Amino acid sequence: MVNEKEKKTKIQIIAESLYKVKDSKDDFLKVFRFFCILYFKNSHALFTYPGSKKKMIEELNDVFDKLHLEKHSITSKGYDTFIDLFGGGANSTIALLDSLKLGGCKEFIFNDIDKCVYSTHLNCKEKPEEMISEFSEFIRTNFIKPYKTVFLSNEIYNKIIAPEIDEFYRLQTNKDYGVPLSIRFMLFRELSYSGTLKYRSEKDGGGHQFTKKVYDMSRATSEIFRIIPKIMKFSELYNKHNIKFYNEDAFDLLQTDKFKDLSHTLINLDPPYVDEMKEDIDEEKLKVMTSEELKDCTIDYNIQFNHIALLESLSSMNFIYNNNRHPIVEFYANKINASYETFNRNECISSKKDKKNKTVEEYIVYNNSTIHPL
Repeated sequence: MVNEKEKKTKIQIIAESLYKVKDSKDDFLKVFRFFCILYFKNSHALFTYPGSKKKMIEELNDVFDKLHLEKHSITSKGYDTFIDLFGGGANSTIALLDSLKLGGCKEFIFNDIDKCVYSTHLNCKEKPEEMISEFSEFIRTNFIKPYKTVFLSNEIYNKIIAPEIDEFYRLQTNKDYGVPLSIRFMLFRELSYSGTLKYRSEKDGGGHQFTKKVYDMSRATSEIFRIIPKIMKFSELYNKHNIKFYNEDAFDLLQTDKFKDLSHTLINLDPPYVDEMKEDIDEEKLKVMTSEELKDCTIDYNIQFNHIALLESLSSMNFIYNNNRHPIVEFYANKINASYETFNRNECISSKKDKKNKTVEEYIVYNNSTIHPL
């Protein structure tokens, strides 16, 4: 374990080395990249996203194994295509990738209706060096040249971040989804106080909203050095498996000619979540329940999501579906004879100081509906 003296020495070495090359964009990039890779390699996703499937890796892979074995035993064929229909942070795709490849899957589709989320993944795949250069310049001009270090107080961090968040809003409002927006999105997602997505009102321009205060300085500083390794790691992964990125409404995507035949496709469904409800609801009420009656969590993209339409569509696809525990999920799972299991998920962080994290019970529903027609 690194003691305090050694830690200070490492911090000092990094700061001094970066400051020495502050006047050369190219030299700074080389030195900054070196320290990023040397000390801050580990990362599980390109950016923080609510409902991360990192903690559900075993459960998701167990479910996949059951579906794959059943499908292969009945049809003598596995899945050709995998679609992560509500892709988000791509955590489900990453969690299942090895199993999918071993099972013979050859095409990987990521979709998300959020243009900022989609473009950040796509820019990482197609423009990794441009993203790395842009982020390096962001750190050189905002941190090293004026302050000689990235190891700063909350007050100075907040002073730096506030105008850059305004710049993110400007780019987002102008629908400029290039590299400058993507590197800011990656950083500000990591600096957010909780894992919950927040959205601006339409009168304020819509899109993602970030706090202009940094709460955890050690996390903030570490994340600055993790951005470049993340871009390198996930660009390689996205290109190695030729993951294709789509920015479509989920229902519209499935209606395109390319995906009309879903018999050899596995679809991962991790849609906007409804609020957890463990109480029973009368079956007659469940039969006529509408999406407007389901209370959404805050991950709503400022859009009313049609949960019922999605649940009704499960009978026509091979799928893995996640949502908070709610009687409506169990009702539709039973309606098509799908299997379902529960998973206890601890929310990323309490929304209030000194309050314990809440444990939420989540459903994992799954079925090969194309070989079990109703």
